[in-house]
Amino acid sequence: PAVGFLLAVFRYGMFDSTPATGALGERAIPRETDDLVFVVDRDDRIITLNEAAAAALADAPSDPLGKPFGSLTGHSVAALDGAETVELETSAGRRKFDPAVTPFTDQHDRKLGSLLSLRDVTDRELRKQRLEVLNRVLRHNLRNRVDVIKSNAEAITAETEREYVAAIRNSADELAELSTTARETDRLVSRRP
Repeated sequence: PAVGFLLAVFRYGMFDSTPATGALGERAIPRETDDLVFVVDRDDRIITLNEAAAAALADAPSDPLGKPFGSLTGHSVAALDGAETVELETSAGRRKFDPAVTPFTDQHDRKLGSLLSLRDVTDRELRKQRLEVLNRVLRHNLRNRVDVIKSNAEAITAETEREYVAAIRNSADELAELSTTARETDRLVSRRP
């Protein structure tokens, strides 16, 4: 019985506590992702990070483990939890990230730490801004062309005023061409570099 008890305690860890943040983080941290992934303890100190995070934060200290997350990124874990996007200075310049915070708890619902994932959305945000500008310019140009068509249509009073008819036709052709140009521009803006 004594040998069985010793094996149960020392070999099989019968009375060991549940895994702490480091052990949970090692299991949870994805290795094959472009997202920046950090595991922090309950005091928001970095326990581990993936290769993408280490490479992206090139200005970070050589060993960021054990350092506060906020000192490395300039953002607290609590601020990331409620944010839609955050900006970070990376080795590729200033980039926008979509943060996700997943807390770790033990069997008694005590917080052990958190898994932080930062997805780079800079290209998506840039594309969104370009599309907004494109739509604004398109609406402006369409309004101008429609005004030309309306004013020329009002000016036509007799069949003899063929110059107005030609202006209306030209404006209608330009509207059709503008639509084609907008479609082509949207296709070019949507392509990845």
